[in-house]
Amino acid sequence: MTARRSGFGLAAQLALRELRAGPRGFNVFMASLALGVMAIAGVGSVARSLENGLAGEGRNILGGDMAFSLVQREASEPERAFLNQQGRVSAAATMRAMARSADGRATLVYTKAVVCG
Repeated sequence: MTARRSGFGLAAQLALRELRAGPRGFNVFMASLALGVMAIAGVGSVARSLENGLAGEGRNILGGDMAFSLVQREASEPERAFLNQQGRVSAAATMRAMARSADGRATLVYTKAVVCG
């Protein structure tokens, strides 16, 4: 078979093949189809709920309106003074490292420290 079938044509062919085996085989096909549709609908519903929740509560969840990042240094005193004048400021420090267990296994870890001001 050289030509590609459309999605509907392939589904129809599979349904007809299952009907040849009798109604019992077709029931399995329909149950599988229904389960797949329910799974897709469930994932879509959860994704929509998360999106709506983050949109409505994003400020409370994320904890702020703005973020400034500095790499390999801390904010200078004039920079800190400016930010403190704008409102409440929190500082976070992050670091990647390797952690080893007592038996010698190693894994990459990501540490984060937050100071609320």
